Amino acid sequence: MLDGASDSEMTEIFPSGGSRSAEVSVIVPMRNAEPYVAQTLKSISSQFANDFEIIVVDDGSTDSSRAVVLGLSDPHVQLIDGPGRGIAACFNEGLKFARGKVIMPCDADDLFVAGRMLAQVEWLRQHPEAVAVCGRYSTITPTGKLVASLLLDQEVVQDISAELVSGVVRTSFCTYAVRKLVFETIGCCREYFETAQDIDMQLRIGEFGRVDFLPLEV
Repeated sequence: MLDGASDSEMTEIFPSGGSRSAEVSVIVPMRNAEPYVAQTLKSISSQFANDFEIIVVDDGSTDSSRAVVLGLSDPHVQLIDGPGRGIAACFNEGLKFARGKVIMPCDADDLFVAGRMLAQVEWLRQHPEAVAVCGRYSTITPTGKLVASLLLDQEVVQDISAELVSGVVRTSFCTYAVRKLVFETIGCCREYFETAQDIDMQLRIGEFGRVDFLPLEV
């Protein structure tokens, strides 16, 4: 499924169409991510998909992050100014501009693995009862060396909504693909969380509806 989707399958999942809504919006909050952001954006743009946008929200970078983003000349990328109130407010600002029916958060020093976008959007398409889908992840050094592959013991697809409702978080918010209607209903990130807004959001999404965990690295 990740590498062998036909053109007709891609058209069904990511139909083309001018100014209409995109299928996926990837929101990338950014502040002083000069060493990493180019590789981050390239990992998203290289996904096997053609109907997505990347919204980079620059929250007052004082290094060359903006110049790096603009220098990529990537047609998928839109660079906007953040409100200067931290990562939660940055994500919320990106949501204002998002045209996608599916939202994917991504930190400016993270990487998307190949096939991630297609796999998660296809899962949501085939499972309309799920409001979000997430997966496992790996940690790496600043030079890209693998530190650890996490959640390798999670080998089956699971509905983790009950887990979230009970206050248990098993993965990172940046592994999530979330239907935009979720945010339109429960609201955006709560800005008074300075460092745990992503955990709070996962718990709130779990209270809203079914969240599926797929045993693939995203």
